[in-house]
Amino acid sequence: MTVLLGVLGWSLVLLVVWDAFVTILRIDGPGPLTRGWSEPGWRLLLVVHHRRRIHRVLAAAGPAMTLATIVVWFLGLALGTWLLLRAAPGSVVLATGRVPAGPLDLAYYVPVALTGLGYGDYVPDGPPWTFVTGALTFVATTLLTLAVSYVVSVISAALKRRTTASAVFALGDDPATVARRLAEDPGAWAGPYLAGLAGDVSEVAAQQRAFPVLRYFHSADPHRSPALATLLLADAVLLLRSRPGQGLPEGLAAVVDSAVSELVDVKAGRPVDRDHDAEERDLVAAAGRLDIPTAAGSAFRDRWPTHAEVRDGLVRAVADDGWWSQSPAER
Repeated sequence: MTVLLGVLGWSLVLLVVWDAFVTILRIDGPGPLTRGWSEPGWRLLLVVHHRRRIHRVLAAAGPAMTLATIVVWFLGLALGTWLLLRAAPGSVVLATGRVPAGPLDLAYYVPVALTGLGYGDYVPDGPPWTFVTGALTFVATTLLTLAVSYVVSVISAALKRRTTASAVFALGDDPATVARRLAEDPGAWAGPYLAGLAGDVSEVAAQQRAFPVLRYFHSADPHRSPALATLLLADAVLLLRSRPGQGLPEGLAAVVDSAVSELVDVKAGRPVDRDHDAEERDLVAAAGRLDIPTAAGSAFRDRWPTHAEVRDGLVRAVADDGWWSQSPAER
C-alpha cells in the first residue's frame, strides 16, 4: 500500500511539473492535464451557448480557466506531496514530542511547506525528508512564480486580441465596406494599414500558440472577436484581389494570406454545420456591390476554391470563439 501511494505521489508531481512546463514554456499547446479538463469544459459551454446565448458566461470563462489552471497545478502538487509523505509514516513529526503526523496533520503541513511559509508545528523527521520537502518547496515556488508571469502575459495578449479585432471592424462590418475603404487610396494609408493589420493577426496567432488559454477568452462584443475580424479581413482581401485591373499588390496579399493561415492553424476547431452556398452567395452579392465580376473565368471565381478552404478553417475558429456568423444580423 505504501509503495502504491509513493508511486502515485511521484507520478502526480511529475505530471503537474510536465503539464506546467508544456503549458507555460512551450508553444505546442496546453499540457495533458490542462487540456484534459479545459477543452471539455469549453465544449460544454459552447453546447449550452448554442442553445441559449450566454456571452457573459463565455466572457468570464477565459479568466476563470486561467486562474483555475494555476489552482489545479498547486492542488495537484500538494496532493502528490501528501501521497509521498503519507507513504512513509513518520516522515513528518510534531516539532515538540516527535509524534508522527497523521493524514489531517499532513494536509495542514503540505500547503504551508510548499508555499514557503515554514514548517509550522510539524517538521520533516530528518534526511531524506528534509531534502524532499525542500526540493518540492522549490518546485512549488518556481511554479507559482512562473504562473504569475504567465497570467500577466496572458492578460497582455488578450488585450492585443481585442485591439486587433477593433482595428479591423473600424473599417466596416461587412466585406464590401471594408474592401471599398481599403481601395480608396491604397498608396497613402490603406496599404500600410492593411500590412499593419496582417502583422497584428500574425502576432495574435503567435501569442495563442504561446498561451493556449487565449482560445477561451471570448468577448461579448463581436467587434472584439479576433476570429470574426480575421474572417472579415480575409473576405475583404478576396474582393480587393478580384477587382479587374486594380487588384491588390501580390506581395501585400501574400502577407495577409500568411497571417490568416497562421491564425487558422492555431484556432481551427471542429467542423460546424453551415450553408456553404449561402455564404458564397453573400460574397458574390458583396462583389456585385463593388462592380467586381463573379462569372466563370473571373478573378473572383479563380480564387474562390482556395479562399473557400481557408474560409472553412476561419468559420471553425469563429464557432470555437462562440460566434456563428459573420453577418451582424445573425450574431
